[in-house]
Amino acid sequence: ILAANSTDNESLELSNNSIYRQAHSERISNEISLDPVLRIYRQMIQFKFKPRITTITRIIRLAGRLRRPGIVEDMLRECERLHIVFDTRSFEVLMFAQMQCGRSDEAEETLRRALQQFGYDALDTPRFLNVMLFGYCRLKRPLEANRLVKQFSANGVEANSSALSFLVGTAAKSGFILDAKEFF
Repeated sequence: ILAANSTDNESLELSNNSIYRQAHSERISNEISLDPVLRIYRQMIQFKFKPRITTITRIIRLAGRLRRPGIVEDMLRECERLHIVFDTRSFEVLMFAQMQCGRSDEAEETLRRALQQFGYDALDTPRFLNVMLFGYCRLKRPLEANRLVKQFSANGVEANSSALSFLVGTAAKSGFILDAKEFF
């Protein structure tokens, strides 16, 4: 990772770019593996380089796709240890990864933290709501999804039509037909 004659900033940029390239190549290959990405990340930390939030976000996104909640949690602890502050996009990726791993309670807590830090107005709240809706629907929990729709609607944020259609379809498939007609 580190070039012999490079400065610290150049080495940090090389490390961040190596993680990006490795994550991208893993994403487009048929077999996704976090091992090469985590190996580069560990080397980066070993040489005392502080990763950018985009680097952490890429690792969290891959871990979510692979449904590896332990890695998502490890990266959260790393952010706290390194005092890395999440931006709105990072919160969204984290929620998505948590929902993919079936950790809806943690995703709700992440949503609460994001709303507390940024408020409804600063977030791209329809995207946040849609991430949570699709996640709850994948987990076959349409009643929780509907609760969020009502909570966000009370604060002036509406889900998009495809998310709402998916919610009603999931409710019907999950045996909540009477509840589904009351979602609107």
